[in-house]
Amino acid sequence: MRTTFIYIVFIFISNLSFSQSIIVKGKVLDKHQKPLLYANIMAEPIDSSQIEFTVTDDFGRFQMRLAMNQKYNFNVSYIGYKPKILTLELSKDTDLDIILDESIEVLDEVKINAKLAVSIKKDTITYQTDKFTSGEERKLRDVLKKLPGVEVDKAGNVSVQGKRVTKVLVEDKRFFTGDSKLAVNNIPADVVDEIEILDNYSEVAILKGLEDSDDMAMNIRIKEGKKRFWFGDIESGTGITDRHLVHPSIFYYSPKTSVNLIGDLNNIGSKSFTFKDYLDFEGGYSKILRNTKAYFSHLNGDFAQFLNDKNFKDSRHSFVAASLNQSLSERTSLIGYVIYSKTNNRQESNVTNQYVNDFGGLFEERISNSNPISTFLIGKAALDNVKEDGTTLKLESFIKASNSNNQIQVSSSFNDQNNFIHTNSIADHIDFKQNIEWYKELSNHHTLTVIGNINFNQSNSLVNWLTDDEVFQAIVPIIADTMVD
Repeated sequence: MRTTFIYIVFIFISNLSFSQSIIVKGKVLDKHQKPLLYANIMAEPIDSSQIEFTVTDDFGRFQMRLAMNQKYNFNVSYIGYKPKILTLELSKDTDLDIILDESIEVLDEVKINAKLAVSIKKDTITYQTDKFTSGEERKLRDVLKKLPGVEVDKAGNVSVQGKRVTKVLVEDKRFFTGDSKLAVNNIPADVVDEIEILDNYSEVAILKGLEDSDDMAMNIRIKEGKKRFWFGDIESGTGITDRHLVHPSIFYYSPKTSVNLIGDLNNIGSKSFTFKDYLDFEGGYSKILRNTKAYFSHLNGDFAQFLNDKNFKDSRHSFVAASLNQSLSERTSLIGYVIYSKTNNRQESNVTNQYVNDFGGLFEERISNSNPISTFLIGKAALDNVKEDGTTLKLESFIKASNSNNQIQVSSSFNDQNNFIHTNSIADHIDFKQNIEWYKELSNHHTLTVIGNINFNQSNSLVNWLTDDEVFQAIVPIIADTMVD
């Protein structure tokens, strides 16, 4: 009876929760019943700050999920048409067709005293963050969560209208490595003025529209009066069994200079550098997937296997990263960063194997201990020069050095026999890349591109085995001997 009652209450609450929202859908049309594509629709509740926003599709259609019995102001706008505001209180799912009238007024002078909360122009969506925030937000992550159409996951990855943001800029300059996690978790909310979402983003301006790009960039505009500031956090903690964590994040920003410093020292198994970050430094998914062989080479490499390894008894992690973005002149900039990481893990496993045959069962007790230690260093320096006519020269140097050392001890007891194997594997890797790119726009339809690169890599690996058992006795016989004085 109690279980049945709980089940009935659960169904009732679920139905009640679901019924608290309704679907409003329809079309935005002109007076000739022609659909208006990409029209802006903003539903602002009168007694709440949770604004809902959407745009019409290629057929002028839209759909929104809103709260039931809540009074909304529907603000519908489209370039060249008079904006329309509708005040509605809806109690059920509703089809709503909205007709906009053309704007035929001609003015000598136009003054705009207010900005739209959300505006769309070609491939760019611009959010006025103060229209959605309450002032209680602490980090950029908190701001993004309140923007319609924007999603932020636990790791700090940002998606807009379902598409992943791959680059983060601050005042049109790449923030650190361009990864969204560092930006959303560290940039303070009170310095953000506008957020621009740039679809089909290209780092070379004259190539936009001439090549297909899957990149989506998020450009953060800083408030006036706060364009020269320090910000950051220092996180520290200690706990049971001598666990500790120290994580400073310090940033400096000015119109010409940007400096970032991030550190991490812990023994709780947390890694500041993941396999996804590794791929970002290698050019990101979009570049690597053009060469699937290169992608699986990274995925199956020793370094990637280490980054993905979460099975350990004890872990000590040290990490430091620093970057510099410096404007040398109006048209020349220098970007560089360096990353160092070292992780020392201890792993242990105890296994009991039972082998069954016609004569009974045999048991094996196997104990394995390993101590993988991995160190890597990544550095990059890039010099960009953009002429007034858009001609672009890019020089980029990249170096990555890594070292891994793993000692594995396996002791096995089988059929009253004890065996011991010690394995020591050492691997070193150095990778250097030098790229030069030059772009020149010859006409509206023709662009000249020159790209050159030099790649150098060197890998060394060594594996030693030590055992107290006679290995390959049938192939390489070992004969006991006695020492004679």
